[in-house]
Amino acid sequence: MAGGVLGFYVLDGQAWLWIIVPFVALLAVIWRWRRSFFGPVAWVLVGMSLPAIVLAGSGWWEANQGVRLSVVTPRSGELAGDVKDKLEAYEKRADDLEKLLSLLVAMTAVYGIALGLTAYAQARDSADKLNRLIDETTRIQNAAGQQVHEFVRQVESRFPILADLAGGLRHMGATVARLFPDIDWSAADYKSLHPQDKQEVLYFERAFAVLEPFNLRAMRKEASEIYHGLGNFYGVKYRTEKEENEKDTSKPAPIEDDKERARFYLDKSLTVDGTNVAAMNDRTFFALNIDSSGGELKKAEQLCATSLKLDPKQQRARYNLAYLEHTVHSNYRLSNDLLTEALAKTKWQLDEPARRRYSIYYNRACARCRMGDMDGAIIDLEEAIPAAMPSEAALKKQFVEDIAKLKDAVKDDLKAPQALNQPEGDLYQLSISDRYRHRVEEVKARLSRY
Repeated sequence: MAGGVLGFYVLDGQAWLWIIVPFVALLAVIWRWRRSFFGPVAWVLVGMSLPAIVLAGSGWWEANQGVRLSVVTPRSGELAGDVKDKLEAYEKRADDLEKLLSLLVAMTAVYGIALGLTAYAQARDSADKLNRLIDETTRIQNAAGQQVHEFVRQVESRFPILADLAGGLRHMGATVARLFPDIDWSAADYKSLHPQDKQEVLYFERAFAVLEPFNLRAMRKEASEIYHGLGNFYGVKYRTEKEENEKDTSKPAPIEDDKERARFYLDKSLTVDGTNVAAMNDRTFFALNIDSSGGELKKAEQLCATSLKLDPKQQRARYNLAYLEHTVHSNYRLSNDLLTEALAKTKWQLDEPARRRYSIYYNRACARCRMGDMDGAIIDLEEAIPAAMPSEAALKKQFVEDIAKLKDAVKDDLKAPQALNQPEGDLYQLSISDRYRHRVEEVKARLSRY
C-alpha cells in the first residue's frame, strides 16, 4: 500500500474512539428528539452513517495490519512475495468490502421502508384519534343544544312574553307599517284612521317599550321598523292637526310632544338599523317639512347622501334633495337635474314602484321658471296638471295622491310678492308673461275640475 494511502487510513491508537464518539453523540440527539418531528429524521441519519462508520473502521484495520507487516519484512525477495500476498489479500478484502457495502445499502433501504411504515401507522393512529375527538365534540354539541333548548322552553313557560318574540315583533311592525307606510304628504291622513287603529298603535307602543331591557340585536330590522312606524304615526298626527288648526283656529292646536316623539322614534329607528332607507327618507322629510330648526337641514343633507349611497336607484332621496336645494340653497339648476334623474327611475325607494310623478314635474316646472327656462317650465306644468285624469291605473293612483297638494301649491307659487322683502311665487313670472299667461290660466281651470 502506498504511503499516501496509509496516511489516509492509518489512525493513531485511539481511532475507534474518534469513530464511536460521534456515533454515540448522534444516538444522544436521537434520544433527545425521540418524541418530536425530528426523531424519524435522526434515525435515518443513523442508518446512513452506519455504513460509513463500518467502512472507516475496516479501512483502519487493514491499514494498521499493513503497517505491522511492512515493519517485519527484512529482505527484498521476501518483501516481494509478501507484497504479492498482501495485494491478493487486499483484492479479496476489497471484494468482501464491496459485498458488505451492498449489504449495508440494502439494509439502509429496508430501514427506510420500516420508517415509512412506522410513520404511516402513526398517521393512521392520529387519524383515528382525531375521528374519536370529532365524535366526542359532536356529542358534546348535541348535548349542549338539547340543554339550551330545554332552558329556552323553561324560560318561555315562565315568561310567556318571550315566546315567539320575533313573530310578535313582525306583527307589530307590519301593522304599524300598513297604517303609516311613510310620513310623506301623500300618506293616509291621520284623521281618516279608524279610532281602533289609533288605539292599536298606542297599544303596540307601550308593549314594545316593555322589551327595551332585552337585547334585540338579532331582530334589529323588525325593531327598527316598529320605531319607524311609531315615528310616522306621531309625525302624521302632528302635521294633520297643525293643518286643521291653520285652516280653522277653533280646532285643537297640535301637540308639540307629538313632534318630538316623531323625531325620537325616527332617530331610534336609525340607531337600531342604520341601513333602514325608508326610515332615513322619512327622517329627511320630517327635517324639511315638519321641523327645520337647528341643525335639521344639515342632517337632512347627510341623510339624503347616505340614502342614495344605500339605494342608488331610488326616486325619493333625489326628490327630497331637490326640494332642499330649491328652498334652502336656491340652487335651481341642481334641483332641476335631480328631478330629471328622479323621473328616469322606476323605484320610489327600495322595491316600491315609482311615485310622485306629477309632483316631480311640478317641482321641476318651478325650478325651470326660477332659472328663466319658461318653455321648459310651462311644458312641465301642463304635464303635472294634465287636461284629463290618466287612464293607466298606476298613473291614475299617483295623480290622485298628488293633485290635492298641487292645488294648494299652485295658489302659493302664482302669488305676487306681498311685501318688498318677501319673494314672489316660483311660477309668478310665468303667470305674468304675455306668451304663457293664457296657458297658465288653462292649467288653473283644469285644477278647478279635479
